[in-house]
Amino acid sequence: MSSLQEFAEWFSGHQLPCVWKHYFGIDCPFCGFQRAIIALLQGDIWKSITLFPALLPMSVTGLLFLIYFIFSVPKLKKTLNILLIADLLILIAHCIFKNIIHYCC
Repeated sequence: MSSLQEFAEWFSGHQLPCVWKHYFGIDCPFCGFQRAIIALLQGDIWKSITLFPALLPMSVTGLLFLIYFIFSVPKLKKTLNILLIADLLILIAHCIFKNIIHYCC
C-alpha cells in the first residue's frame, strides 16, 4: 500500500466533525471538503469533484498564489482575482444546491 493510500485510510478515520452542521442542522460551505481530499488521495477524481467541486479550482488558485508570492509575478494578480471570484461562486452555488436538494426534496 502506498503512503498516500495509508494517509487516506488514516485520515478517513480521523475527520473533524462539522460544528456548523451540528449547531444549525444544515451543511456548511465546506462540508464534503475532507471526504473530497480522501477521494482525491485514493485516485477517485470524479467522486472528489461531486463531494466538493471547489477543491480542484481552489488547489489551482493556491498553487498560483504560491507562485505569485514566491516569484513576484505581477501578471498573475488579475488572474488570481478572477480565480478567487470563481472559487467563491462555485463554493456558494454548491452549498446552496446541496442544502436545497438534501433538505427540501
